[in-house]
Amino acid sequence: MNLSEHAEQAIVVRQLRESGYLVLSVPNEGQRTAATAARFAQRGLLPGAPDLLVLDPPPGYAGRPWVGLAIEFKRKKGGRLQVNQDAVLLRMSGLGWLTLVAHGAAAALEQLHLLGYRVGRLGPAALEARL
Repeated sequence: MNLSEHAEQAIVVRQLRESGYLVLSVPNEGQRTAATAARFAQRGLLPGAPDLLVLDPPPGYAGRPWVGLAIEFKRKKGGRLQVNQDAVLLRMSGLGWLTLVAHGAAAALEQLHLLGYRVGRLGPAALEARL
């Protein structure tokens, strides 16, 4: 099963919100006309911005205190980080954000769990049921 990036992200957003975390999505995906792209840019849309921002800092991270968590989603098969995405994640890391690239919902939930977020871990059958 190779779910779309949207479907994978929706599973993680639901898990985070059901657990009480403040999470928001950055609407960077999709094709736009030049006029629409210009309007979005004027309103602050940043090419390469991560897909999700978890405004609650990682609760179980023993390292430095992070501002929050930025997640860039990629499909399990064939998803690759773009140069502008890598640059934004690097800049955010320097500003105190913990950043990660997740290849699929199960991988994202596992990483969130390891960081101390109270989210469930899902196997393939459970992932399909969450859609």
